[in-house]
Amino acid sequence: MTDTNNPSEEVGSEVNELLQKKDFGSNLRQAREKLGMSSNDVAENLLISVDIIKAIDNSQADALPALTFTQGYIRSYARLVGLSADEIITEYVLMAPDSKQVLTPHSVLPVQKSSSDIFIRFISFSFIIVAIVVLIVWLYKTDFRDYTDVSDEVAQFNAQPGADVQNDFDTNEIAMATPDSETVQAVQDEADNLSEALTVEAQVEAVKAEVETISAPEVAEVTAIKPANVEATGVDELFLSAMGESWCEIQDSTGKRMFYELLNRGQEVKLSGTAPFTVFLGNAPKVRVEVNNKIVDFERLINRSSNIVSIEITKDASVVSLSNR
Repeated sequence: MTDTNNPSEEVGSEVNELLQKKDFGSNLRQAREKLGMSSNDVAENLLISVDIIKAIDNSQADALPALTFTQGYIRSYARLVGLSADEIITEYVLMAPDSKQVLTPHSVLPVQKSSSDIFIRFISFSFIIVAIVVLIVWLYKTDFRDYTDVSDEVAQFNAQPGADVQNDFDTNEIAMATPDSETVQAVQDEADNLSEALTVEAQVEAVKAEVETISAPEVAEVTAIKPANVEATGVDELFLSAMGESWCEIQDSTGKRMFYELLNRGQEVKLSGTAPFTVFLGNAPKVRVEVNNKIVDFERLINRSSNIVSIEITKDASVVSLSNR
């Protein structure tokens, strides 16, 4: 009985498939030559090294930089010569599979104090307590002591022998000891002002308590439904593409915070602002950055021990490291 499944034929078929998959740059090279462009022309247009273009043309995966950067180079190369990059990138990934890396969240922005800071709250409450004490002392000096003096004089007068409550007791002195209408009005105004201050403080504390009661799942849900593309008014465009999770913080030249959150694997974000852009990336090898359709080459500036990078990117995709400043 003859076995129809020949092991040697299966092995040969698998070898042929692997050999075909190793060629990912021939289509790009042929399209470039058809347009009459040289490797130097492509490198100059994309602002990357001509050696990288030649390595892509010859499908030399070992001579190319990190996976994330190479994918960006291939995508820009394909866009330049009018090809679809998805299939070419898939063939390249088969030769240079992605490697898992641990995400290390890190923030370089300073922590700002809010109105809920314990020192600010202490100052506010101290001011209120001092105001209450001053008000009580003032009321005691202007009203209560005067009433006590009048009561003592009346008691002494009534204690005299043969005194008559209907006699010539000087009612003018009693009237002078009694607080006038202006004093009473001043006390009332001060009390109303204090009441308004306490009411405003109570309303502020109520709003703070309501904000603090928002649970973490609710915040996560709001973040989850946030659209991937964030548009803003500006003259320069910045494009992010993530091959892995990375914490991103981005500001433009006006100091406006354009992006400040975790960039998920496969997520793409398009931002508009005014260059130069200040960019911080955690797990930087997993993020590709373009400015005005030009790839930003910052691989050499990545801190290899923590995989983070802090850079400034100009409108022509030039890069300056902020870690060395």
